[in-house]
Amino acid sequence: MDHVLRMNYGQALFDFVPRTKLTLAAVEQRIRKFRIIEPCPSRPTLIAMCLDGTFESVGKDGGGFPAPTRFGWLIYEESFLNWARQLDGLAPVDLRKAA
Repeated sequence: MDHVLRMNYGQALFDFVPRTKLTLAAVEQRIRKFRIIEPCPSRPTLIAMCLDGTFESVGKDGGGFPAPTRFGWLIYEESFLNWARQLDGLAPVDLRKAA
């Protein structure tokens, strides 16, 4: 039972694996860095991709539709990675199961 009392702060705080979230600025940065699409899509285009479900976004409005959070638009990293895979004709991967 002593081992339970010796848990460090991080272990007590995270009893789950949080999904990584990206701001649209981080998405733009990755698109440019890895040259996924040249030129990088505009911010309004990226927001439209959140709204149409291309990117799975964190925030939802009262009706359950995608919406920005108080931190702006946040999208789940695996939805961004799957979008990039699909551009190259690769099948999407459920990265939550792979971890």
